[in-house]
Amino acid sequence: MTLTYIFLAVTLLAFLTALIAPWRYLRKHKTLLPSDIVLPFAPALFVLFGVALLNEAAQVGWGVILYPAIAILPGVLLLNVRAFLLTRLRVSPEKISPVLLTAVSVTAFLFGAMISPWYD
Repeated sequence: MTLTYIFLAVTLLAFLTALIAPWRYLRKHKTLLPSDIVLPFAPALFVLFGVALLNEAAQVGWGVILYPAIAILPGVLLLNVRAFLLTRLRVSPEKISPVLLTAVSVTAFLFGAMISPWYD
């Protein structure tokens, strides 16, 4: 059981470390928006909302702890795509950043509402 917590802590630290580069890049180019700061953490919050509000079966077991931690990954990936790919394609950050945040939040909420329980 403690091995699971160690794995979870190392994984979260790796995700948070992966956020440093895109945030610094966006800040350096003066395109860092509040929605970019929230983007990695919104999926975890909305998965938790989806599980808590619409999915009583998934509220037992490891799912409540591990699903939000796993849900951080799409936000981290989208932030890196937005920082390093979409910026070079000359996509307007004021338009794409809220769209990405909305899309990942709705997807995470639906994921949390439909996910099955995770037992040992």
